[in-house]
Amino acid sequence: METHMRRNEFEITEGAKIDKLLNDSSFCTLSFVDFNNKPYATTVNFVYYNKHIYFHSANSGKKIDIIKTKPLVYFTTFKAYSQIPSYFKSEDIACFAGQLFASIHAIGVVNIIKNDDLKSQILMALMNKFQPEGGFEPIYPNNLYKEMLDKVLVLEIDINSISAKFRFNQHESYENKSNLLKNLKKRGKKIDLETIKFIQENDLY
Repeated sequence: METHMRRNEFEITEGAKIDKLLNDSSFCTLSFVDFNNKPYATTVNFVYYNKHIYFHSANSGKKIDIIKTKPLVYFTTFKAYSQIPSYFKSEDIACFAGQLFASIHAIGVVNIIKNDDLKSQILMALMNKFQPEGGFEPIYPNNLYKEMLDKVLVLEIDINSISAKFRFNQHESYENKSNLLKNLKKRGKKIDLETIKFIQENDLY
């Protein structure tokens, strides 16, 4: 099973670019098929660690019930960049309005981690990602976290296929792309400067 995109000019397959976006993203949406063959989606924080995606959860709930019997998952994460108004390109036509973004799509199988040493490593990785300034005791299975480790689940997504979609108007002409960069720079919002930097760092133009 693979992820495919209709607009292949937006598809990114380079591992380093995918890894960076996974490391920079804070949350993802996990989509499953439930017991009644109906779609079910939930949003969680995650960490990308040793080429796997990890998240944590309470021991019970609908998500966990589904995972235990139907562990196939579709993973999506994204980062929104500049919103492009239609008047950047035309004074009359609304069709040119759009949103620039980077997204990742993956298919995998969710496994529950049983090993307390690995659970501790993943929880530490989550803390280091979301609280890099520290201010907490390191997580080990034999210290003050032992009881808490027993009460939390750490789950791993074993990735079967993964790809990224970077939509930054790469299909446009050189002139249109140059004008877009000029307009973003002129507007000068923080997100516009981040967008320009992302385009340049990823050689999208």
